[in-house]
Amino acid sequence: MDIILKWITYIVLSAAETWIGYRLFNTYLTRNSVRQTYYWLGVVCYFSFQMLSYVNESPMFSTAGYYFLFSAIIAIVFFSDSLQNKITIASLFVIMNYACKTAVTAVAIAWGEQILPTGLENYRIVMDSWSQMMACLLFVLSLWGTICIRKLRLNKQNLLYAAISYLFPVTVMISVSILSQKNVGVGPVNSIKIFYLYTSVLLFSASISLFYLLGKNILLDMSGEKSAVMEELLSLQRRHYERLDVSQREVQSLRHDIKNHMRCLYALLDGGHNSEAQYYIKELYYDNKALKGVNYSGNIVIDSILSNGLANIEQNGIDLKCSIIVPPVLNVADVDLCILFGNLIDNAVEACGRITAPGERKFIVLNVNIKKDYLFIDIANSFTGEVKKQNNIYKTVKIDERYCGIGLFNIQTIVEKYNGEFSASHSENVFNVSVMLSLLPVK
Repeated sequence: MDIILKWITYIVLSAAETWIGYRLFNTYLTRNSVRQTYYWLGVVCYFSFQMLSYVNESPMFSTAGYYFLFSAIIAIVFFSDSLQNKITIASLFVIMNYACKTAVTAVAIAWGEQILPTGLENYRIVMDSWSQMMACLLFVLSLWGTICIRKLRLNKQNLLYAAISYLFPVTVMISVSILSQKNVGVGPVNSIKIFYLYTSVLLFSASISLFYLLGKNILLDMSGEKSAVMEELLSLQRRHYERLDVSQREVQSLRHDIKNHMRCLYALLDGGHNSEAQYYIKELYYDNKALKGVNYSGNIVIDSILSNGLANIEQNGIDLKCSIIVPPVLNVADVDLCILFGNLIDNAVEACGRITAPGERKFIVLNVNIKKDYLFIDIANSFTGEVKKQNNIYKTVKIDERYCGIGLFNIQTIVEKYNGEFSASHSENVFNVSVMLSLLPVK
């Protein structure tokens, strides 16, 4: 019976620590496009490693290097963040784990609940089942605390964030110190207790430092991402104004020659050469791009993105139907508009570009309008019928992603920022995305 209970304990502890790692990594990092099957295979491998360390009853710190190696490999292989953030989160996971284990060990020694090794000089203790369960519980509470603190920062509750960020770890360390004051004395047992107490304090301090470092790195990455999008937006606007300048020059040239064109058309029509007149008008239309126009809405940001993204759709055989009725200025940040329309247009154009079957129609239908205090965007496009979905969430099938790899997930993030709604659906050969944004001031 004891053996069965011990194995159940090992399984529970291994599953708990694997879940903690899963939760921590997915909270602070962003999954990449590696197949979900391989991802879960990595999770199973980590669980197996945890089981092996418990079954072998490995002494404290003896597997720390392997813990870090496994964590770093999982972060590098299955997540798309910067290498610095991946290594930081792997380090945070391992250090926080051992901070909890050393803290519980110090308390257990003080209360006489921890079996000590015969060779006290090496301080390498094998934790018993009770201590391991308590350490795992403390690990869960620490993870919960860091996630709650992070939510405060995301919600811009800066004062409360700063206060709890310091109070939470300090409270844990003070509590451990008080609990481990029982049976204070001299001798090797007390030395081991003090060693684990001080080690836990140092590890908790390192965890706090890594937590702040990770937060700063994430903010820097977000700032860099926004800067890249702004540079892209400025480039799009510059090219849009260049097209407008060319268009104006063509209009001026057309006005200069309009009398000659009218005389020629009148002569053709008067002579009964209707087909020649039609051909002349067609050539005049296609030779003067200004007649087609490049303004879609009058909103400079939207027009810049659309004129760039839709510049070559006719050459690619894509039919466009576009209806945009919006004011020149919207209560939506230019960066967010760039991300939103840039990704929607890029996805639609690339989806049509992947259609290679002869005779199959390529089309994009874009409708944008305002109803009351909401901006509505509907875009439908033809596609091959190939989709990737994970947990009912569409994943990109593009080979080359633009706008820093921001996809449907980040579009949904913008929708949440503006208290809106997002939906994506597909039929056999039509993919549809609908977005609604609130134009009321964002709190």
